[in-house]
Amino acid sequence: MKNISIQLFILLMIFELVACGGGSGESNVEIPSIPVAQSGIYIGTVTPNNSNSNASASIITSKNDVALINFDTFEVFFGTRSNNLFTGIIYSSQTVSANAELTSVNGNSISGNYSSSLASGIFSGIADINLYSRSSSFEKLEGVWVDAFYTDLIGITTWVIQNNGAFEITSSFGCFLSGNFSLMDSTKNEYEYNATMQPCLGFSGNFSGFAVLDSVNNTDDRMTLVFGNGYIGGLSQPIKQ
Repeated sequence: MKNISIQLFILLMIFELVACGGGSGESNVEIPSIPVAQSGIYIGTVTPNNSNSNASASIITSKNDVALINFDTFEVFFGTRSNNLFTGIIYSSQTVSANAELTSVNGNSISGNYSSSLASGIFSGIADINLYSRSSSFEKLEGVWVDAFYTDLIGITTWVIQNNGAFEITSSFGCFLSGNFSLMDSTKNEYEYNATMQPCLGFSGNFSGFAVLDSVNNTDDRMTLVFGNGYIGGLSQPIKQ
């Protein structure tokens, strides 16, 4: 009887070790994945490798379009996302494919890294919840807007936007574009954009992008718009007149 008890005890110990993974030399502990970042407008910095930090905004729309804007160098990463992985194009002195990944999502804060043949680095931002939660409407867009800051591509641009989202753009270099804005989610501060550019300065073709509004002198009187077509793209910030 004593031997049987000892044998049962040993069998129970072996079973316990196997059930708990003991003695296998392996760990079954799962490393929790980070949560998927919410759509929004994240204000922060971008730091290219071996360079100083620059002011930036990371924008994730409700349709999973993404942009990472470097306001100091005027460079734009523009693409789409799948969970926390971003794929797209960097529009800079050259146009190159790029990838980015969020490595930390903690409440309203995000951080990650990006890489391309042109540059790589890190970025971070804190969600501006109030800004993204502003509603969107054609009424807010209607009027005349002028971008006299981002002028390298086609000069100073004047935007005339109608109350249905249709618009025309003329530039100080003699260029002309026409297109339409559409609403992504009327409860959020985000707009889609499609335009066609007539031949000018060697540029032409169709462009797409998205925009958000913020405030300079009056509520919602500045538009930040990213656009591209795979080989030409960038940033515009017209002010409502």
